[in-house]
Amino acid sequence: MSRLEFLILGSGTSTGVPAIGCSCTVCQSDAPRNKRTRCSALIRYEGKTILLDTSTDLRWQALREGIDQIDAVLYTHSHADHVHGIDDLRSFNRRGEPAIPIYGDSRTIEGLTRTFRYIFQPRENSSWTPRLLPRILEAPEEICGLPILPIPLEHGSGRSQGYRVGPMAYL
Repeated sequence: MSRLEFLILGSGTSTGVPAIGCSCTVCQSDAPRNKRTRCSALIRYEGKTILLDTSTDLRWQALREGIDQIDAVLYTHSHADHVHGIDDLRSFNRRGEPAIPIYGDSRTIEGLTRTFRYIFQPRENSSWTPRLLPRILEAPEEICGLPILPIPLEHGSGRSQGYRVGPMAYL
């Protein structure tokens, strides 16, 4: 297998760290490890780029890391902190590139298409929305040349989906 690059873009909680209005020692800390954006990750493999979740902080994460290409997105679940950066995907296909395939379990894809109906309903003159192609991923599949194995997970009282991507996993 060619070189696989895995980059954690954010590892903070749903509020990010520090949290607004919090006076705990972590949130008041000047330590760089206590300045964390919301959860998201990036995989690069053979010239392709796969994003894991579109966190609320995606714009800042992409600018910080110099990300200029997204070939696919894997969603873990449809909580706001993991999906509300979805509009920032328009920067990755505004120049006539094809729609970006987005993957998740059936519950996640249904939640995305319901919450962001304006993205997924066909219409004329949609240049201000990202062009995305929703795909249900609940069985092993090859995406961007990588074997992807979805892994169902418990997440609080709900469900989430992790992924084994080649030799690594994002859970």
